[in-house]
Amino acid sequence: MSAELYSYSLEPAPCFRGVDDRIRGGRSISHASVEGKRLRFYGHLDIEALGGAGFASQCTPTSISFSKFAGVRFKVYPSSSETNADNPKTFVLSLKTTLPETRPDGRNKARVAYEYSFSRECKEAKIIVALWKDFLPTYRGRPYPKASSLISQKSAVELSWMCRSNFGQQGRF
Repeated sequence: MSAELYSYSLEPAPCFRGVDDRIRGGRSISHASVEGKRLRFYGHLDIEALGGAGFASQCTPTSISFSKFAGVRFKVYPSSSETNADNPKTFVLSLKTTLPETRPDGRNKARVAYEYSFSRECKEAKIIVALWKDFLPTYRGRPYPKASSLISQKSAVELSWMCRSNFGQQGRF
């Protein structure tokens, strides 16, 4: 594997769709918009409706070959003035390596995701380098040690940005 990093690009602009806890009766909501050369991921994380749990995410199809790169590089920016010190600071970059299967009710079945957690707590923009070896396999948000490592997979078919409550953080992000 080379030491080159995949640089997340917004050209062409990706088409995001929300996958928030509202699918389980929650009240969190997220949005994604491309503003210039930046992706703005924002919304509100609610923990009241689901008893402390909550998540808000935006996902998009992707095609990242793991054999060509050592990881992914992206830049995060300080919270905007519309958020405050108590609002969510921890986020997740998630990669899925299999296409979704559909349940009889039309919803997608859960699948293994490979997650990289990072903090957006900063005073100025910072570059995040997430190596493939640092992505942890999860199933429905919980560690899933039975899954093979991300590096052993061929490529990602879906990328998502998530804000998860971790049974504590909530508010605008």
